[in-house]
Amino acid sequence: MIHLSYNKTGPSRGVPSRRVRLPLASKSAFTLIELLTVIAIIAVLAAILFPVFAQAKESAKKANCISNLKQMSLAFVLYAGDYDDTLPQTNYDIPGTTLRRYWYYEVDKPTREYDFSKGILSPYTKAHQLSDCRSADGLGQTTSQYVPSPISYGMNQRLAQLNMSDIEAPAETMGLGDSAYYTPSHGYAYRYFIIVSMYYNAPAMHGRHTGNQSVVGWADGHAKAYRVQFRNYGRSPSAPASEYEGWLYYRLGDILKGPRKQLTSPGGFGTNTPEQCEDFYYHLIRKSWDSAGICY
Repeated sequence: MIHLSYNKTGPSRGVPSRRVRLPLASKSAFTLIELLTVIAIIAVLAAILFPVFAQAKESAKKANCISNLKQMSLAFVLYAGDYDDTLPQTNYDIPGTTLRRYWYYEVDKPTREYDFSKGILSPYTKAHQLSDCRSADGLGQTTSQYVPSPISYGMNQRLAQLNMSDIEAPAETMGLGDSAYYTPSHGYAYRYFIIVSMYYNAPAMHGRHTGNQSVVGWADGHAKAYRVQFRNYGRSPSAPASEYEGWLYYRLGDILKGPRKQLTSPGGFGTNTPEQCEDFYYHLIRKSWDSAGICY
């Protein structure tokens, strides 16, 4: 409806003006059903996307770990080039001091103060951040002052002070890797500065990445991730239930070239057999062995 009125002021006095009444805007709001529908859609999207984001984050950690081990493996090669093709020791005591020097850091044993600038490979790596794998955050550190390990990786102890020319197949020989060690006496898995798979005949490759993968830096300088294989084929007297279950719980296994060969035997896991040599193929300096299972 249109009403006419007269403006009684100003020069246009007496001129009719139009005043229009507009309909009020209708008020609208979400109903409870609509709100619940939106919340349900958001919940479904979150359930789909959050695991994808977590997987992408872990993939980034693995890529960083591969980069770290590649650089550290190349540092081994550079070290050998400067010392007549001889690889470094895993660790040694500095005479007349309380210091012990490891392949990646130095530690004062009584105080447990670490110095990453004085490791054997420090001149070739510079940044101590290379030794850190964020996927290893859940691992503890050893409590003994003689075997501290603030780093995430271990060295194949069979390469210590070895001449590069003695390695039969560098591209198939572990140099460094995602290592860890478990014993029932500690009650948890912890970081270890060497790969002890053959030394203690215990699984020492830690499947810390997506799909139980462990990253390995090889003696020729390249690095790659591999799926670990767990020792789920039985127990021996040298691997009681608590130890065996700890290996599985903490995702400690082996990286094998083919199907597992070593089976449970009365001699236990420590027996030298051709099957054991074949399972430890990637740890060996020489890729052959005799019928008695003597392998190096």
